[in-house]
Amino acid sequence: LTPSLAFNYVTKNCRSVILASGTLSPISSFAPELGVPFDLAFQTSNYLQPGQAAVFSLGVDTSNHPLRLTYKNIDSLKHQDEVGNIILRVCKIAPRGILCFFPSYTVMDKFVGRWENTSIMDKISE
Repeated sequence: LTPSLAFNYVTKNCRSVILASGTLSPISSFAPELGVPFDLAFQTSNYLQPGQAAVFSLGVDTSNHPLRLTYKNIDSLKHQDEVGNIILRVCKIAPRGILCFFPSYTVMDKFVGRWENTSIMDKISE
């Protein structure tokens, strides 16, 4: 079985695909086997130096109050604004960009839509 058959299904059913592995290097050797072009590829050395990458989860808002993002309160404009403001703060200190994960496209679209209707997205995009 060729890997491109399985990967073709993935790319047709996903908006974005992130491949992360310490064994898929160099990308030029395995990318052609997957049968799709990679519009954006980032490859590091075999290890990351301190300060090259950071992973955060949101636990408190910008006022240091607990931030509980559950499906019960995901529609809260206050919560959506707080997440946007946290991302804005991180963008100001991460000049090379950030990567955010949401639990679903629906949630991401809801948050991004809110930020586009306020000044948050304009500030993030600066």
